[in-house]
Amino acid sequence: MAGEIRQMGWPSPAVILRNDPDLREVMWGVLRIAMKDERDVLDRALTSRGGADETDNVLGSVLRRGISIPRPDEVRAYLRQHPDMVPVVEAAGAAAVERVQEGTQLSLELYQDPEIEDEHLALYLRQSSYDVSVLQTLDEIRSACQGKLSGKSGRLCVTTDFRPPG
Repeated sequence: MAGEIRQMGWPSPAVILRNDPDLREVMWGVLRIAMKDERDVLDRALTSRGGADETDNVLGSVLRRGISIPRPDEVRAYLRQHPDMVPVVEAAGAAAVERVQEGTQLSLELYQDPEIEDEHLALYLRQSSYDVSVLQTLDEIRSACQGKLSGKSGRLCVTTDFRPPG
């Protein structure tokens, strides 16, 4: 599709969004609605199970902060295996939301290495465009969580995969 658009001489969607602030606002509105739907699905799941435990509470808190959790069942299972990571996730989410610039997407995901048997939580920071400041932001978030990771049974990596939000 993108190739067809370029052949027709039309600008790419990224160029359109960069140059049209009204359309960019509409797209962020759609993203906010999608994130609200994610929160609603989690809330319904918690209600249907008869209540929330500490893991569900922190996942709800993460979602209310505007952090996406594309596969909440995977993250929930990891946190139940490593319950000492629950406060780390809460602290990292709070630190990240305080430090990122507007338009940045935060996503909490379970990273599973395809080559070796290794998995850990990853808090991804995603922006439309990247510059040197993203490295400073990542360092600030990591520093805010540094002492909380010591001696824990699991791992949390605060990073970026250089993907655009979405």
